[in-house]
Amino acid sequence: FLSRAEDIVPFLESRDVRELNYYLHRPYSALFPGEFSGMEGIIASYLSKRQINKNTLKRFRMVWLRNLIKNFPFHFATPGIDHLRHPFEGKPALIVGAGPSLAKNIDSIRRYADRMVIIAADTALPMLAGNGISPDFTVSADPQDKNALFLLYSGHADTTLVIDAAGSFLTCAKYRPARTLMYDSFFPIYRELSGYWGAKGELKSGGSVSTTAFDFARFLRCSPIIFAGQDLAYSGKKTHFRGNVLEDYFFYKIDKFHTYEGYHARTLILSDQIFIDGYSGGKVLTDRKFLTFLEWFKREIAATDVPVINATEGGAFIHGARHLPFEETAAEFLRAPIDKSVRIDFTPSDPAPYAEYLRSVISACDTLIPSAERAYSSSKQAMPLFRQGKDLSPHFRAMNDFDRAVLTALKAGNAVSKLIELVMQDSIERILESSSWDKEISADLIEGWQSLYGGALAALKKVRYMLTKAERINLF
Repeated sequence: FLSRAEDIVPFLESRDVRELNYYLHRPYSALFPGEFSGMEGIIASYLSKRQINKNTLKRFRMVWLRNLIKNFPFHFATPGIDHLRHPFEGKPALIVGAGPSLAKNIDSIRRYADRMVIIAADTALPMLAGNGISPDFTVSADPQDKNALFLLYSGHADTTLVIDAAGSFLTCAKYRPARTLMYDSFFPIYRELSGYWGAKGELKSGGSVSTTAFDFARFLRCSPIIFAGQDLAYSGKKTHFRGNVLEDYFFYKIDKFHTYEGYHARTLILSDQIFIDGYSGGKVLTDRKFLTFLEWFKREIAATDVPVINATEGGAFIHGARHLPFEETAAEFLRAPIDKSVRIDFTPSDPAPYAEYLRSVISACDTLIPSAERAYSSSKQAMPLFRQGKDLSPHFRAMNDFDRAVLTALKAGNAVSKLIELVMQDSIERILESSSWDKEISADLIEGWQSLYGGALAALKKVRYMLTKAERINLF
């Protein structure tokens, strides 16, 4: 029995609950509307987060893997946040997001820049750099190459990049190594492999780069932690400040048939909209994705032992934070310049053992690919035979052989098997879940075989291609 609404998420997470149905008792919800509406929001946010995490892993699995392979030199040559020596404990930190309200505070941020540790989301860097502000740190958490645009768009901003170790290769390659720090990725296979180069330091993430930036401020033991540009809502029917990189990209694409206003209208229509409490009172429009971030902040702020100030002056109300205009925040907390001298204490590891590991993965792919090709060929040959009413059993052997080869490889339980498991995750789930051999043969079932073995073959060939290409250009 849970007596408090805030205990719901920890309870569900402790039991790894992935799906649930819930019933709101109408008489009680009428008697306690505030508590019950909050409870429904908490449950909806939890389920939304689970779905976002699942979809994120599925969507970016191969992107993360590509980055993990291509970032080989950076893993060994780049220090982590654990290697940073700094004087920031007890000093104010400003987390700068790219929300529409950032424009309200840009002049104040420039005026007080030497009195706080400025930690920017990479999405906010172009606006800061364009207004003469160099953040002390810029956090990059997105694995996609498009995020490199934020750095390139910012000229030569004098900032230290703090990037996920499975982040974009282009971002790593285009920024100065001497001003780059990595943190450990939550990408599952990364945990298996990081022993080769050593821990970089961990940061939590609630799904957005600003949540990671917030945890970096806690990592530095800053106090207080101040938010700016953290709308988490459609302030002025926008999600980001005017003039950001993605907005310029859409300006490039618009014409009389595809207008900028139409893009924003589609964004609002297609998003799962909800009204929530706003910074200045009243209600503001947000969506389930932003709501997930807000719930994360609510939980993490409650677990944070330093003051958290929301000086965004717009957007959503962030529970647990003190809401204070930026100038009043500055008058109370930003009274004098702070020391920003830092140093790095880092000794690179030997990359040779990891190079041998990657070669062993190539060897495993070389073993599995011929078997996958035979299984895929058999699955394709099965369809015309089925339509002709002929016996399919001669083609089962190749498919069964591949299933056994994959499951045998997984049982090894080593780092090679973990990488194979990651690459073929969808196919493996279908092999493990399938009792298809016991089902009545149908055209749909045979199409499922083709999808299964075709997907497995494509995944194995892709990872082998990435590894052999990396080896060919001497990444390892």
